[in-house]
Amino acid sequence: MVRCIKMSAVLALVFALASCADNGGSAEGTTHIYTQRTISMMPLLNAGQKVEITDLKKYKPQRGDVVLIHVPDDWFPGGGKQITRVIGLPGDNVACCDQEGRVMIGGKALDEPYLQPEGPALAPPYEVRVPAESLWVLGDNRNAASDSRSHAMDPSGGFVPVSNVVGIYLAK
Repeated sequence: MVRCIKMSAVLALVFALASCADNGGSAEGTTHIYTQRTISMMPLLNAGQKVEITDLKKYKPQRGDVVLIHVPDDWFPGGGKQITRVIGLPGDNVACCDQEGRVMIGGKALDEPYLQPEGPALAPPYEVRVPAESLWVLGDNRNAASDSRSHAMDPSGGFVPVSNVVGIYLAK
């Protein structure tokens, strides 16, 4: 009987390792529920809405991803987590804004059909170059979001390390 238990444990380990190998060597795919605390991601997510976040061990950022991040230490006392949208990728030149209030990436207006339909964001102009291994993130409800723009004068410069991405929201 002891031998059967050992064999079962070995088989379970083999299946677990094979599963990780299929995910690029990470344990991606596990999910957890996160409660959106603010209106910063409206109209996609409402305050108080519970959403399923897919945990990531390795993350290859893509513009437009909706992610759960550990906010940089200088954003909020005590840190915390926040759902936000990836806008600027490492090496991008991000600027606000063109004459229509649109964010510019490399001099071209970014198409953002997901924005809260309240008009252009009330933000001072900015232009940043996203450092390696970092992201520039913005909420969809720009006039109510605490995001990279809001923290551009903090020591982090408003940038979020890619390693701070906890998971991704995959709309169903």
